[in-house]
Amino acid sequence: RPLDPDAPVVVASLQTVAARLRRGIPLDDLLGTPGLIVADEAHNTAFQDTYLAIEAHYLSRGSIFLGLTATPWRLSKKEWLGQRFDALVVGPQPPDIIKMGGAVPCRGFTLTGALDLDKLQVRRGDFVDSDISKQATRPEALAYVVGEWLRLASDRPTLMVGATVHQADQTCQAFNKAGIPAELIIGSTSMGDRRAIFERVDAGTTRVICSVGCLTAGFNLPCLEAILYVRATKSKAL
Repeated sequence: RPLDPDAPVVVASLQTVAARLRRGIPLDDLLGTPGLIVADEAHNTAFQDTYLAIEAHYLSRGSIFLGLTATPWRLSKKEWLGQRFDALVVGPQPPDIIKMGGAVPCRGFTLTGALDLDKLQVRRGDFVDSDISKQATRPEALAYVVGEWLRLASDRPTLMVGATVHQADQTCQAFNKAGIPAELIIGSTSMGDRRAIFERVDAGTTRVICSVGCLTAGFNLPCLEAILYVRATKSKAL
């Protein structure tokens, strides 16, 4: 929509603000003089150069900054949200949200036959993705994953998450070879193709989406009823 800096609320992505700043448009012309600036996905947003420019410009004018995030951890040990915000307000936790009707109750099952954690390499504090992929794409590991899905979730539209594109592709092929319609969504999958796949999952013609890390923030497919997470991590944020 056309920009109206005098509107009660102005919504903009950091990318849009950065593009306008490069064109020489002052922040005051873009955002007016806001009393409250809300940063969504603050664990990421609050460390971007454009956000820091906004913060530097408006803090001296008395604007209040509110960061919202469900994952308040940075992957870098040199950065934390306390560097950007003065106080923490803890919202309802998952068990409370479930009781409130805002989230679906879930059950977790540990699959022990796909990965041997003792044999995975660790680099920079986390398991190496290529190592995870190598283990998870062994024929016996793929057969195990498909078999466990059949045992536990065969009646549920499912999102599978792996560590690499190769793993997601091989898992997708394993499902299809077993007669279970599966499709692959990776970073290079176009928005049109993604929408078409979502429609097929919603219609029941596709049972499993195999992916890596692109279906996270901003992803919404209410018909999904199971997550098949075939990777290992030491990262609390991940």
